Amino acid sequence: MRKIRSNIIFIISGVYSEEARELCRVLVQAGCSQKLVGSVIEEVLASASVNIVGPTMSERTVARAVLEGGIMADIQLGHELSQADGLTVSGDGTTHKNVNYESKHINMLVPSYNSDHPTASEHRSRLVGVDSATDHSSKTQADGWKSKIQEKLAVYNQSPLAKRSQAALTLADFFVHLHGMNSDHAKDQKKLAKLLQEIKQSLLHEKLGEERLLDMDLSELKDLLEQANNQKLKDVGGQSNWDALSDTERLQKDSNMMSAVVLKLGQEVYSQLPDEEKHRVNFFIWVGCSMHKDLNCVKGGNTKMMAWWDDNGVSGPMLLANKDNAVVLDQADEEDEFTIAEQQAHDLSTGGGVKLTSLAGMVFNNKNDKIGHQDIHQQFFVSRGLNPKKFPATSNNRYQSHCAAAAELIKYLNLYIEFMEWIRDGKEKPGFTNIEKNVYNGLQDTPTQTELAVLILYAQAISHPYMRQVQGPGTENINMLDLGPLHSKVKAHLEKVISNPGILLPPNGSYELGSMDGKAWEDSTAVEAVFQLSPSLPHLWPLLVAFFEGALETWERFTSEFDEGGLIDSTTEEEREKAWMPPTNDVNEGALGALRSYLRKKPNTSIHQYNALAMFKFNHTAAFVQNVFVEEDHTYVRQEARKRDGSHLEQKRNLALISHKDKQVAQRREKVQQKVQQKTQEESRLAGIRRLENEMDVTTDMTNTELKDQLEIYRSLIDGIPLKSHLKNKAAMIAALEEAITRYKSLSSSETL
Repeated sequence: MRKIRSNIIFIISGVYSEEARELCRVLVQAGCSQKLVGSVIEEVLASASVNIVGPTMSERTVARAVLEGGIMADIQLGHELSQADGLTVSGDGTTHKNVNYESKHINMLVPSYNSDHPTASEHRSRLVGVDSATDHSSKTQADGWKSKIQEKLAVYNQSPLAKRSQAALTLADFFVHLHGMNSDHAKDQKKLAKLLQEIKQSLLHEKLGEERLLDMDLSELKDLLEQANNQKLKDVGGQSNWDALSDTERLQKDSNMMSAVVLKLGQEVYSQLPDEEKHRVNFFIWVGCSMHKDLNCVKGGNTKMMAWWDDNGVSGPMLLANKDNAVVLDQADEEDEFTIAEQQAHDLSTGGGVKLTSLAGMVFNNKNDKIGHQDIHQQFFVSRGLNPKKFPATSNNRYQSHCAAAAELIKYLNLYIEFMEWIRDGKEKPGFTNIEKNVYNGLQDTPTQTELAVLILYAQAISHPYMRQVQGPGTENINMLDLGPLHSKVKAHLEKVISNPGILLPPNGSYELGSMDGKAWEDSTAVEAVFQLSPSLPHLWPLLVAFFEGALETWERFTSEFDEGGLIDSTTEEEREKAWMPPTNDVNEGALGALRSYLRKKPNTSIHQYNALAMFKFNHTAAFVQNVFVEEDHTYVRQEARKRDGSHLEQKRNLALISHKDKQVAQRREKVQQKVQQKTQEESRLAGIRRLENEMDVTTDMTNTELKDQLEIYRSLIDGIPLKSHLKNKAAMIAALEEAITRYKSLSSSETL
């Protein structure tokens, strides 16, 4: 416990002390309004009989102290990068109020800043920032990485710490030491990894070229530049054209010439490197998040399970139609074929375990806290002798939420049915809403119960044992690149269950055989509920097999980076150490969620203020400052904070977003105008073509172009003509045109009558 001093000096030589500034950051991080920080400090310390020297701290000073924390975090990041032998990156994106945000982290070996063990190091993820982006394209994300790292390095390179350490860093230095990226499995993230590899390669060539340029003697350098200059003049059309250029244009072309010279030299140097050295400098690995692997494999298993019913001619789960489709289907006659509207309503409606857990999440824990039965749900269960947690947030699509929801529904199946009846009968006008009716009926539907049981068994056998080894306490220093054997074990256990489902089912099912790690069930109550219900679930065995088969197929796809003979499989222990990556992408998911939560509470916070707070806290910058900073570092930080405070960063950020949107709107308007113009021209052209009025006029002598024109004419007259993409050959077009003429004549005759 800290000892409280009798006097705290807030101002030294006209400057607020570091102690005071640190207290500001602590209070703001805890949620205190910046406007009230000064008075809160005075009130708290006064209650402890502590004297304060100096006036009340202003809101402006508090805000600047927060920015100082962000600059300290920037210096920390640069300093740790200068000492890193290898590093990897990770990222993710989301939208908030229709604005794209990108989270970025760097993974590397860093000092522990533990005074008891000053030389100790540990693998950690460092937050680089959560920033708005004009769009979520891979190129924009790659450009964002470059600009963000350049921004951090600029702050560090100008700092006294960099000068004391003699460690100026360039963007090329960062990318030379970049050896990997971990992310989710989205296509844009895989493309981003390739772009980062390309940037790494390009900057490597530039770095090699610059080093080669410095090693040249004067005569060799003179000859090289003379050749490049002659080529430059040739490219612009001679000396006279060069002289006609403006100073700015000439300066740009000189810059381009030197860049080309450096790049060419670098490529030549690179081509002469031994293969082992090329492998060392090129080494870069992409790997997907473990949690996303399991999430997608649950989806894969569920897809195959849902298909099992139709594939085997077995009546599956009841449809849980939305309100509009339910009205249409309720009016359908069971003995007659569906009308077009009824068939469409049927096709758009789904059912099954995951559908039920989704609806249950909306009823019992809706992400909109103004609707649903979340509070009364918990109160009801408490009144029945239980102490329930919140119902799993299936509407937020969180990891394992559907499997967890299935467990809740099956464990307390009868009580949930009772609760729904209690809700129904407690209304002034007793009855269900459509969603309540779906939940009530789904809970009592045997095929739906069967799918819920399968979700539970999969989670207990695979998901929870897997998560215990990739997430949570004790997994902080696990390297994702070392988890190839774990993923092989997952697939082997899936195969084991497929060949012998009895290890998960009564009477012989047990965690010793059924759980992947042989440890006790994560939720033994849920498994016991499934066992008790299983006699009434005649298709549990084959559905379990189908789910595990679908999950296995998906695991094979989503763990391909660990394939035997692949890059990860062939890495050395030293390479895996340099490319250390955490098993999950939780840090980015958490950073994005934290931003959204913070902006809901304090929507006027600038992104720069938020990042300063977030980086200072997440990166443990206070410990770094305490161990490394001296007075000149604090002076530099205060100077930089004043510059940053007066540079209108938030205004520039907003203007950049609007400028991009203006450009995007102009481009899309232009496309719409072009389409309108093209449509008008096409309609005018078709108007000049004689329409065929009889089926006998359609002949095989007609060209494909003539057939297409006639079909377009009839598309403007009647509906139901097949799409162009569905008319693969001439015979299909002739048949479609003949049918169109027949239908049009029939329609015209009926209208005349």
